[in-house]
Amino acid sequence: MIMRKYRLIITIILVFIPSMIWGQEKLSADDYFIEGMRHFLSGEMDKADKLFDNCIKLDNKHDAAFYYKSMIALNNSDEDKGLKYLSTAHHLNPENSWYTITLARFYTLRDEMEMSIKLYEELIEKNPNKSSNYYEIIEVYGYAKQYDKALEALDKIELIQGGADPTTADFRYELLLRKGDNEKASEHLLNYFNENPTDKHAFLLGEEALSSYNDSLAASYYNTALEFNPEFGPAHYGLSQVSLMRNQINDFFFHIDKLIRAEDVSLEFKINLLNNEIITPDFVRAFKPNVDSLISALLQTYPSDTITYSIAANYNVAIGENEKGLELNKKSMELNPSSLYAHYDYISQLYRLSMYDEAIKQGIESLKLFPTNEGINEIVALSYWQKNDYEKAIERYLYILTFLEKEHPMIIYCYSSLGDLYFKLNQSKTAFKYYEMALEINKDHLPVLNNYAYYLSLTGKKLKKALDMSQKTIDAQPDNPTYLDTYGWILHLLGDNQSAKKYIKLAIINGSKQNADVIDHYAEILFALGEYDLAFLYWSDAHKLDPSLGIDKKITEKQNSLKRK
Repeated sequence: MIMRKYRLIITIILVFIPSMIWGQEKLSADDYFIEGMRHFLSGEMDKADKLFDNCIKLDNKHDAAFYYKSMIALNNSDEDKGLKYLSTAHHLNPENSWYTITLARFYTLRDEMEMSIKLYEELIEKNPNKSSNYYEIIEVYGYAKQYDKALEALDKIELIQGGADPTTADFRYELLLRKGDNEKASEHLLNYFNENPTDKHAFLLGEEALSSYNDSLAASYYNTALEFNPEFGPAHYGLSQVSLMRNQINDFFFHIDKLIRAEDVSLEFKINLLNNEIITPDFVRAFKPNVDSLISALLQTYPSDTITYSIAANYNVAIGENEKGLELNKKSMELNPSSLYAHYDYISQLYRLSMYDEAIKQGIESLKLFPTNEGINEIVALSYWQKNDYEKAIERYLYILTFLEKEHPMIIYCYSSLGDLYFKLNQSKTAFKYYEMALEINKDHLPVLNNYAYYLSLTGKKLKKALDMSQKTIDAQPDNPTYLDTYGWILHLLGDNQSAKKYIKLAIINGSKQNADVIDHYAEILFALGEYDLAFLYWSDAHKLDPSLGIDKKITEKQNSLKRK
């Protein structure tokens, strides 16, 4: 019982001690600062800011309070306040080197190099033997293109350190190159390498030799780099380029394989290399087994990375191995179930392969994890569209609109798609309402203008409005076959068949030779102009291109109409 009583007394004391302290009539600036720091370190920035304000009211020369107020302002992306408070802290305590460095870095980020240089030079004047300050100012001199001053600062570092090291050697080489003194840069690099040979500097010498088309010297340096480090990826890349120059294909693939497996080369570089130089139609056609091997090496090196699976999957689909490609996409998704990229890649691949049922099924499953992802939602909508299930496609687009932000660029595409879909359902009034909504966002959106104009022409209403909209599209893209066809067809409906013939012919020339609808339009215009033989010839071609259009029946009807004349 006594122990419980003491515990209660202790608890009461602990609870009321802070309120007793903060209830005192007078608190010092440091009291407020310490409490402010407690909130600052806990991430309670608003509370900390108010406490630092109270600190400054009691002591307007409290530099630390101004410094932390600057950190809060910068955390809130208020650069002007951040600069104001940071400058005040520096002014109040110019001997605090951290204030000076932070302020100088801030000016560097704002691209105010003169102010940054001034602060660093003041710092160096006070601490002439501190090499870290010279490193900082070299970077700023470099940004300001004051290369001679940067090189002087580098001399001082080496004087303090008692000679060059790999870092200062690299700095000097880079500065000389940026200054445009390539000859001196090469001389410096070679001298340093002769005294301190490393794989990196051997590689750089190899790069210089290769840029001068001296493949033998380049290969020698690259091989020297590999003597230091047999797995040095950059040197393998250099040798791959030498091998390519010499048409030594087996050596080229050997070194690229080493590069793919190298730990010191970024995945981004490897993927760019594969996409831009190796996975090309000509290269794959000539060296498919070698490219297959590189893709395998990529998967072995990064066995759970979604991007590598995507590269491998896309490669297999491109060479016609769709099943293997999909299997890789699916495995990537299974290995990374929380990766939106992996889900999207698999679903979009299903769509590209016209596997619409599967795309819908997997899309709906993935949307349980990512319900408001517009990409997956759109693939589901497009898949329904391809299956002619227009109502479900509409339902999906309407759902997408419920979560898109007001200015989202996809909104106009949703409106445009809804216009197309409602027209498919013979609800032209609703279709045209969505086209109008799309044009309110962008009155010059060409796909909307074209589709709106074309569907208006199919109703036979407001043909002048349709022509004006279509005119905008061909003014913007005079070689676009779809826009030319729409414009020509509207001219035909308005009775200007000579002009219509010209534009439809341009559509055919510019890429619609295999489009049965365009060929059908051209035949209609030819028939209207009395060029019957040519019209039937084009109708015959259109029927061969797409028998589902029922053009054979049209041919019979037109022939019968001529007989009745």
